[in-house]
Amino acid sequence: MRLARLQFDGGYSPYSTVLQAEQQLFPSELNYTQYRAALFISLVNIYKAMGGGWLVVSEGEMDPLLNGITKLRDMGMVMVIQ
Repeated sequence: MRLARLQFDGGYSPYSTVLQAEQQLFPSELNYTQYRAALFISLVNIYKAMGGGWLVVSEGEMDPLLNGITKLRDMGMVMVIQ
């Protein structure tokens, strides 16, 4: 899409090329989102299969938990997936 926009801005291609690139980009973004969702679901299933579970914490207990995760991440012991 960026290349099509640069070509259009430079006068090398018509605007229809930009529109076609945008039309192709949207389904690709949807596919990527579906792939990421499937990846995260798979990671959760692996975690559960290895004996992991969910922590049930009240709202007041959440701050120490998040602080602990942040400290582990800073030490390189926890990978944060974005």
